[in-house]
Amino acid sequence: MAATLRKIHVLDDLKTKYGDLLWVAALDVRDNLFSAQPDPYRAKVLPPGVPLLAIEAGASLGWQSYVGPQIAVIGVNTFGASAPGPVVMEHYGFTVENICKKAHDLLRQIEEKP
Repeated sequence: MAATLRKIHVLDDLKTKYGDLLWVAALDVRDNLFSAQPDPYRAKVLPPGVPLLAIEAGASLGWQSYVGPQIAVIGVNTFGASAPGPVVMEHYGFTVENICKKAHDLLRQIEEKP
């Protein structure tokens, strides 16, 4: 899973629950810093062929260049939500339960492809 720095608390909960089964890379794709890195470095952080679930509490726009058959994004592509932080995060699906569901859905889709 990959996330921008604002979402690490959700990933910490997942890491506690799943331990070594989960690999987390925290990066910000919007500033193009990651894209500017050499290919070997980028492949170390986001290995090709490994399913990736990106978690972006902002617009998922920056993840478009990484989205492919083994990549999915949980993001917020709307404007105007107003509520206490935890309520908004739950509304947009930034919960352990929803992230696990999306990860399982992604893996199921990959297994079903010929």
